[in-house]
Amino acid sequence: MKQHISIAIALMASAGLAAAQTSITDGFGDGDRDNDGSLDGPLTDASDVGINWYSVGGTTSGGDPKPELTVADDAGGINSGNALFSQSRGSNAELAGFFGSQVSLGSNIGDTMTLSFDLRLNAASEPLTDLSDSAELRFGLYTDSDNELGTGGWGTSDGDFDSGSSSPGVGGDSGFFFRTPINDAAPASFASRIIYEPNNPDNIAGGSGTETIRVEDDFGGIYDELSHNIEVTFERILGAPGEDLLITFAIDGVSFSDTTVGEGLPLGDLASFDYFVIMMSQDMDYAIDNFSLTTTAIPAPGVAAVMGLAGLAGVRRRR
Repeated sequence: MKQHISIAIALMASAGLAAAQTSITDGFGDGDRDNDGSLDGPLTDASDVGINWYSVGGTTSGGDPKPELTVADDAGGINSGNALFSQSRGSNAELAGFFGSQVSLGSNIGDTMTLSFDLRLNAASEPLTDLSDSAELRFGLYTDSDNELGTGGWGTSDGDFDSGSSSPGVGGDSGFFFRTPINDAAPASFASRIIYEPNNPDNIAGGSGTETIRVEDDFGGIYDELSHNIEVTFERILGAPGEDLLITFAIDGVSFSDTTVGEGLPLGDLASFDYFVIMMSQDMDYAIDNFSLTTTAIPAPGVAAVMGLAGLAGVRRRR
């Protein structure tokens, strides 16, 4: 019997029922953070094209972009290759990575979407001790809800796109974002958060959001200049549209999670995203690397069962 089952699983895979996967990755090996054909850093892997990264926080009073983005070798930091460096030049200076086409979580129970990236605080110009107890890393995945991407430089250039009053820009977009403390030591009282933000009215990832799905005291945080892996997983669970997500937030493998059930989120597909945003709530430089956004779709249970039975029947006939 065990032999029959193993052969049936192989038949299901050969019939196209193995888990399907799509993945966006960026390790910045091409040295070109916005894919405009000019190098922003050393070229180490021309095939590592990745996505388009832009500063979306406007400029300083002196006209410098917030943040300033460069690609450089980060040997001894995150890894032995390139990373994307963000010189914040002030608090709440957002950068965004644009996918080029929308990435969606599958509709079957068990389908997953995983966001992963490595991050290192870079305190050469702003020591970690300068941060207050309220300093946070904030990042998230957002949907171009008002269909403004590609107009006025939004999603195609650096610029001032982070205010809800800016048009085009982040105003009106929806998504999930995540908050966790940063400092040289864990403050006496802190909390990490998972938040849903519908039709963002103000600065993106700007604070409390509209619907806090989960607050977790004493979770993680980043309190040094070492490399840390950050991962968020969305999993489709049984529930009404808008109440069918299990969301897990992890730093270096330590995680907390919650479902969207009972949160009163809008009905419909809440897990289709056009871009990624990251920022520090206070002035702190950082580097990110090994960015990936991966979806894994499993076959619908009914289809898998039918094909499984067909595979077993075929095995029995051959015997």
